[in-house]
Amino acid sequence: MAGKYLIGCQPHYYARPLVYALGVEGPRHRVVFASAAELAAALMADDLDVALISSVDFFRHPGLVLLPDMSVSAQGPAGAGFLAARTGIGKLHRVGIDPREPALAALAAIFMFENAGMKPEWVAAGAGEAAGDRTLDGWVMPAEVHPPAAPPGGALFDLGELWWRFARLPFVYAVWAARAGARLDNLDKDLLAAKREGLRRMAEVCEVEAHRLGVSQAECSAALGRFRYDLSRVEQGGLQTFHKYAVRAGLLRAAAPGESEALAMYRG
Repeated sequence: MAGKYLIGCQPHYYARPLVYALGVEGPRHRVVFASAAELAAALMADDLDVALISSVDFFRHPGLVLLPDMSVSAQGPAGAGFLAARTGIGKLHRVGIDPREPALAALAAIFMFENAGMKPEWVAAGAGEAAGDRTLDGWVMPAEVHPPAAPPGGALFDLGELWWRFARLPFVYAVWAARAGARLDNLDKDLLAAKREGLRRMAEVCEVEAHRLGVSQAECSAALGRFRYDLSRVEQGGLQTFHKYAVRAGLLRAAAPGESEALAMYRG
């Protein structure tokens, strides 16, 4: 190994249990925090060895493999992302999306297509910018612990809850991924051990994250309790079902004849 392994992690509170036990830097690694979209780009550019990327980016980039037994998922409302609507769902013709959060954008697109048969115009805009843009009928936004306010006279939809209503499977917000053929020298095992230690020390994670976000430990604990961190057959089923719906909505391409639809796993 030349130098330290570079590990990319999303900055959200619900990702922190996966890397809390590692610390930012150790003898073999350094953790870099960035948005989901930035992490996927850095991983594909060979600037990171592994990264916690969105499920949609995993499918968008051929040549990536999943690290086993680890993900960030939830069954039902998770409070991680919301669709804010100024009007009825069937009238959302221009919707703002944060390009840094591709999983949330994909969930909103699937919901719009499956429930209203719509493919609105998607406009790149952060939540604050979108809320002030009166040409937008709605927008998608991430959330940290507390849900955002609904637009005046409008409605707010938890995207995880919308997924659960029609899929009845976990939504996998993020997965650890590496490039196919990468030699990780047991880094996958280090990350799995860190996950287990982070879950064991969840009270410490809550204390740190509550202070960082300016919320109570009880609020942070309740929010973290909505998430799961495994990649069992149930979560894998959620990933494959997500892929199916994303293909239907035109977000991902269907597997070509002869291509395996099995999830590619790292076999170090």
